[in-house]
Amino acid sequence: KSVNHSIKSTVKNGNAFIEINGKCFEPLMFRSFRPTPANVSLFHRNGVKLFQMLISGLFTGMDTPYSLFGSVWIDKGEYDFSAFDRQMELFKRFAPDSYYCIFIQLDAPQKWLERHPGHESSFEHLECGAVDEEWKNDASEYVRELIDYAEEKYGDCIFGYAFCAGRSCEWFASPYNIEDRKQFSQSFSEYCKKNGIKFDNYLATWDDIWKDTNKPLYEANSAEAHFIDFGAEKVSELVSYFAKEIQKSVKHKKVIGTFFGYHCMRSSTNMAYLNEKVFDDKNIDMIFSPAEYDEFRKIDGCSGFQLAVNSLEVHNKLYLHEVDHRTNLAWYPMEHAVGGRSSQYRMVNGILNDCYETEYEGIMVLRRELALAMQNGSAMWWFDFFGGYYAAPTYEKELKLATEVMKKVYESPIPRKSVAEVALIVDNRNFKYMHEGSDIKWDLIRWNLLNLGNAGIPIDIYNACDMDKIDFSQYKMVIFTDLFEMNDETKDIIKEKLNSTYKVWLYAPNYIINGKFDIAGISEITEMEIAPYNADKTEAVYAFGEEFTSSKELTDMFEVKDDAEVLGTYKNSGKTAIAKKGFNIYSSAAKLSPMAWRGISKEAGVHMYTDGSGTLIMNSQFVCYQNANSENCRLVFDRDYEFDELFDGGSYKTENKILEYRTEKGRTKLFYIK
Repeated sequence: KSVNHSIKSTVKNGNAFIEINGKCFEPLMFRSFRPTPANVSLFHRNGVKLFQMLISGLFTGMDTPYSLFGSVWIDKGEYDFSAFDRQMELFKRFAPDSYYCIFIQLDAPQKWLERHPGHESSFEHLECGAVDEEWKNDASEYVRELIDYAEEKYGDCIFGYAFCAGRSCEWFASPYNIEDRKQFSQSFSEYCKKNGIKFDNYLATWDDIWKDTNKPLYEANSAEAHFIDFGAEKVSELVSYFAKEIQKSVKHKKVIGTFFGYHCMRSSTNMAYLNEKVFDDKNIDMIFSPAEYDEFRKIDGCSGFQLAVNSLEVHNKLYLHEVDHRTNLAWYPMEHAVGGRSSQYRMVNGILNDCYETEYEGIMVLRRELALAMQNGSAMWWFDFFGGYYAAPTYEKELKLATEVMKKVYESPIPRKSVAEVALIVDNRNFKYMHEGSDIKWDLIRWNLLNLGNAGIPIDIYNACDMDKIDFSQYKMVIFTDLFEMNDETKDIIKEKLNSTYKVWLYAPNYIINGKFDIAGISEITEMEIAPYNADKTEAVYAFGEEFTSSKELTDMFEVKDDAEVLGTYKNSGKTAIAKKGFNIYSSAAKLSPMAWRGISKEAGVHMYTDGSGTLIMNSQFVCYQNANSENCRLVFDRDYEFDELFDGGSYKTENKILEYRTEKGRTKLFYIK
């Protein structure tokens, strides 16, 4: 049984492993909403030894069952453990000699809700659940009962547990449509009254929160900002509450994980972003997030993280990168979708519309995602969503290759460390100020991450609250995305640690002083004279040979009035939009183009490995490059290297610090440093 096992996440030579009784397993895993003999055995025979199974009796946001094995939790104190046994039997039969992570959904089952009138479903309205003590107590009782049962019967083959609530199993709280949001607003108000929570004075309406606007920020003391912040605080507290309850059974003898803390979600009202408490929670060992979506996943994209992975490392948390990409084999009708029950999310006529067109595209991006996970020495799992995404000989060959590549890289004699010369700082505490009806959040964070990746510039990503724990000595440039409100501690750290490091300030840093907008704050932190630049409509900025603008109408802009070096100007007026003074670079534009990022990085003395025509992922152990736009590939290093290429095979070496080769467009290669 588990009491005789020693299981933990551990780090060797900079890379993560799951250590079981002294044996280290490379953290490659498999999960699916539809585990079957076919896909479980497929991954097992190709080297995967760690598997995740979801315990749920609920429907997804697409009106499709999360699991076909049925619910364990029926009602308060009423459980059907045979539903868990059936799923465990499948995994043990088709992935023998493996270890399993049990992922437990805590949202109340239908019978519980029917017997508890007046209680909202935490899946639909997570903030209500966060202040619902009866649901929390009953869910805690359920999860401890299930874990105790699992440990007694299967503890010798369980390496960890994961837990979730809210939409998408990811602690999302925001209802999808306007009518549901209005209903939620009323329900949440009633819940606050019932539980003695004084929040009605701040409660904003969803119409105000989501109204279309060209004003990017809420007033600091607005009802909207308080509403978003309150919900985020309650959800983060809820995650820590359940982690503590789970440890009453697990007692830190297994790995505990959950999804949490995305900074790339467009909506802050999803609430699962206030992550500094969760990242620092000693009851949680592992944090999951999906690979970035849409443009990041295209063959000419760059792959990306949705959270501050380097802050997780600061807090000794294992990061798990979820690869839930829809391969070309995912093109089939979804359950219930053709019957009209589905929300048609990411679907057209019942079929997922974000599948890869070809096998080649799918495989090249999967290789890129593997490299991205390994860049930070992280864990990764393939998420076969509703089954069959890898049911072809070419994908099977690729799965086996991926397990071999990770084993080779994670056993490198070279200690893994970051080689990034650029750090990007995100302040999740400021998400409450970004208007849901604008695109300011995506422009400042998501699009800049995409454009930095497309520019071929390696970066590390941290939360602002961890700046006191970061060694900035390797970075030549630090980017501040959304620090609208800055406390004295953060300012002192910047002066102490980054005095002679280039700092890039985007849009409106230090703009909120004592609860009010004050442009003098921007001037203070950038050390330049900044003035308002009001336009009737969004005006394009021209810099480094390229023109770019915000994603959505944005009229609250700024200009540099200082006698500083001009790097970019407004297209129509010619006034200064981007400037450099000393070690500060300020951009009124929230979203910069790849070319602009390359230009600014060169100003800061950052080494340019590529010409910007492909994606570069690298650390001290390997270099991964995908040539999106050219058959001729050229990488420029700071010294000479010899490589083994691990995806296609072959030996390579630089000449005069330059590596040149030719291959078809879109091909992902991984150069292992000898």
